[in-house]
Amino acid sequence: MKTKVIRKKKLRQNASSMEDYERKRIGLKKYLLKMKGGEAVPPREDILSILLAWCGVFISVAFIFYMDSQFRSVTDEHPLLFASMGASAVLIFGLPDSIYSQPRNVVGGHFISALSGVTAYQLLYNEPIFAAAFAVSFALALMFLTRTMHPPGGATALLAVIGSESFQDIGYWFVLTPCVTSTTILVLFGVIINNVSRTKKYPRYWW
Repeated sequence: MKTKVIRKKKLRQNASSMEDYERKRIGLKKYLLKMKGGEAVPPREDILSILLAWCGVFISVAFIFYMDSQFRSVTDEHPLLFASMGASAVLIFGLPDSIYSQPRNVVGGHFISALSGVTAYQLLYNEPIFAAAFAVSFALALMFLTRTMHPPGGATALLAVIGSESFQDIGYWFVLTPCVTSTTILVLFGVIINNVSRTKKYPRYWW
């Protein structure tokens, strides 16, 4: 009798192990299938929309560049140009309907990200790996919490840590100039240029 009981227990254990194995195998399969994609590529924008977006990016970036070069006495210490501004311009004029392109997200996202980046650099400048990781991850969390998610903000946070000395030397001024100042200019150009189109409306909301 004892032998039969032991055998039954072993069979149940083996069956349970097989079920666990099958569940894990199916779970792994589902996980891998997520990587397959399979959705159709979105249609191409029409030529007029592309031209309008091109004009918007060209004019706004050229204007900021011109202002930066014309007022060197000020912009040498407080520059207007920063790399992630280009990504924001692409969003504002290329995807004006996106939540990431709205004024709250553009200006607020860069503000929070710059603040995170400068703080990370101030606290952890002797540990650049941790400073960079902290800057971007903290910026992400704060953008989620404040509903100001703006993907280029991650680059702004990182720029405050690994960017040129001209950015690092100005400390928290980096938050105001270039970040808030330049992105505000981009948003204003977005309002003027995007609304030229009959089919587009910008912004969807301000704040």
